[in-house]
Amino acid sequence: QKSEEYKAAVTAARRRMKTERERRKRAELKAHRVQQKEEQKTALSRARSELQDASQLIKSLKQRIDELRQELAVSKYAYSQCTEECREQRRVRLDAEEEKSFGGAEMQVEQRGCSGASHNQKRKMLLDPPSTSHLLKGVDGSMRDKRRGDLRHEVVHLFQEENQEGDEQRTGSRDNKTATHQVVVGDTSLPSQLTVLANLRETGMLTEEEFVKAKAKLLLF
Repeated sequence: QKSEEYKAAVTAARRRMKTERERRKRAELKAHRVQQKEEQKTALSRARSELQDASQLIKSLKQRIDELRQELAVSKYAYSQCTEECREQRRVRLDAEEEKSFGGAEMQVEQRGCSGASHNQKRKMLLDPPSTSHLLKGVDGSMRDKRRGDLRHEVVHLFQEENQEGDEQRTGSRDNKTATHQVVVGDTSLPSQLTVLANLRETGMLTEEEFVKAKAKLLLF
């Protein structure tokens, strides 16, 4: 009987130990699963926070890009305005220099006793030349060179007529100037015109100031 009771007690003890081990394993497994869920929740929360930060950063970058685009547009507009102002100031300065350079030519022409409507018209064109863009627009190179040559010829011819009239009053001779005028009519290229001007200056038919002004007009045309 004691032996049976001992066996029953041992069996019951083993059963309790087995049950305790199983309960302990279930508790550990449950704790591990709970820990895993907590870690997953933490990781998910951290990922969501990083995603929100990234979204906010992207939004800030887009806003900054828009601001930079606006600043770039303002800078381009300011640059265009500054460029336009600089061009206008340069144009005004060149006009002032040209007016200062050629301002005394009309007085000298009048002192030489020039008369006649045709000559006055040529003198006006010399002192206040009109824009030649409408003359040169829409024509080929040969026509453009021809018209520029005609303009050069008018400038030199006008100074020759002025000197011719002044010399006629003093000496009554036009032989040399007529020959020079024929050279000008025969060749209207810029080097030939400059050579004629230099010859007129050397012979005293043009003063230094008249030579400089006529040369400037030829180069401008």
